[in-house]
Amino acid sequence: MLGATAWSQSQAEREGMRLVQEAQSTGDTTQALRLLDAMVQDSPALASAYSQRARARWAAGDKPGAIEDLGRVIQLNPELKSTYALRARWRRDNGDYVGAIEDAGKAGEFPENVETRGEARLALGRYQEALEDFKYLRSGRFGPYTRARYPQAVCLMALGETAEAVQWFKADYDDGGRIDARACMNLGYCLLGQYADAEKDLSAWVAAGAAKTVDESDYDRAVRESLRESVDNAQYLLGVVRFAQEDFDGAAAAMAKVPATSSFHDYAQLWRYLAKLRGKRAEELAKAWADFRDPWAAQLGAFLRAEIDEKKLFAAAAESEDAAERRAREGEAAFYAAQKRIIAGDAMAATWLFEKAVATGSVESVEYTLAKIALRPKRTVSVNGSL
Repeated sequence: MLGATAWSQSQAEREGMRLVQEAQSTGDTTQALRLLDAMVQDSPALASAYSQRARARWAAGDKPGAIEDLGRVIQLNPELKSTYALRARWRRDNGDYVGAIEDAGKAGEFPENVETRGEARLALGRYQEALEDFKYLRSGRFGPYTRARYPQAVCLMALGETAEAVQWFKADYDDGGRIDARACMNLGYCLLGQYADAEKDLSAWVAAGAAKTVDESDYDRAVRESLRESVDNAQYLLGVVRFAQEDFDGAAAAMAKVPATSSFHDYAQLWRYLAKLRGKRAEELAKAWADFRDPWAAQLGAFLRAEIDEKKLFAAAAESEDAAERRAREGEAAFYAAQKRIIAGDAMAATWLFEKAVATGSVESVEYTLAKIALRPKRTVSVNGSL
């Protein structure tokens, strides 16, 4: 009798999974979740139901619920390393970097788990530990593992190995055309004092992108929009490089060319406005301003226009629940606060704020780069490290 009952329950579970898969195949996530909820209620020790519901919840955008379900799977099968590996990735993607590091360690030293751990450490600013992970991936035992090149370069940049970082950014961009790598390569040029190299590359980037044409099909339209964003990125960075050299008129002119439709426009107008302030062109400030789409950029704008003070700006920066985003925002807040202190003639406070911006370790942000430049003596260093 007991065997017959178990067989009947197993058959019901198989039928339930079949109906779930049928609902998922038609895109009916609501029905799939309804069926899985019923299965979990009827069979609370059925790990496969929790695992399947976790994936359905993640696909539906319920990230906390999905991670909670994987926790239940782990409780039922604590030796299942693949579940730890999946939860590590999901925790990383959901901003739980500490949890991601813990789970990745339990998932084993497989390259994907090491990569997840490295990315989580990178997000927390634990650059030396992250660098060890990416170097391990790049050691050759897993093949070239080229996608570890970029985060490895970010770690090197954060640890002060700028010349080596620039080489890796260049190698990554030259090999796969990764835009982030090209952008960071130019920030590295600035840190090395090689402004001419940065301006040359960025000008070539703008010219090459502007010269390309695509057809009017839907696919090519998407390509064209991506290309336009790439050109806008280069144009924006060109303004940053000129600001780094205290060419405020040149910086404002470059930023003015970033179109209002671009995702870079909000920050471009912040820099343009700041360039007008630093260049003592108060009569032109109104022309350098427009509405913001990004709420955080709007907070920075309100600060530049003296609508909120430093205390409120830093409080707004600290509101982000994601550690990496919070560090980046705090770095930006410190940088813009330092700029206003310079304008007010308070060099000592400006230096402290620049130090605060650098201490966040948000290497990929332009504010970090310019804050670091503001704190170091002017010198020119080649990519191979010689003066």
